[in-house]
Amino acid sequence: MTYMRLAIWLLILLPLVPLSTVNGQSVNQSSFLRTPANYNPQTGAFSLSVQAYSTRGYEYGPLCIAYEYFIFNATGGQAVSWQVNSPGQLILYTVMSVDQYASFANNAQNCVINLSSPPGEFNSRTTLDWTPPATGQYVLVFYTRTFYGGPVYLTQ
Repeated sequence: MTYMRLAIWLLILLPLVPLSTVNGQSVNQSSFLRTPANYNPQTGAFSLSVQAYSTRGYEYGPLCIAYEYFIFNATGGQAVSWQVNSPGQLILYTVMSVDQYASFANNAQNCVINLSSPPGEFNSRTTLDWTPPATGQYVLVFYTRTFYGGPVYLTQ
């Protein structure tokens, strides 16, 4: 068999093979449409670079939220899985629709966080598993209510 024929067979068969499994289920590995500007795809490292401060009149008060986000497409009913880590720092996370994110970002600038469900949290290496309710674009948001200058890691 020539290399060209082998390459063609691989292109035909490769999409039929699940990329990975979680608890015996096939996992739809999302590809991100938007990542933080400081995201390093080789290591998965990024920092929570969007920050909002409470205001007191015309002066800035303490930090009220630091966050960053990823946008991705997902197929309804197909699990998505990520490995995350934040060495020792408690990080909160949530997945929401693009419309919900627009409201989140707007309210976060005023130090108001309104979520339709409680956020998840982690402070060490863990796996985030999420199944989208419908096919569409979603936003994975990581945030903290206190200053954290260290890295957060996200890999697929």
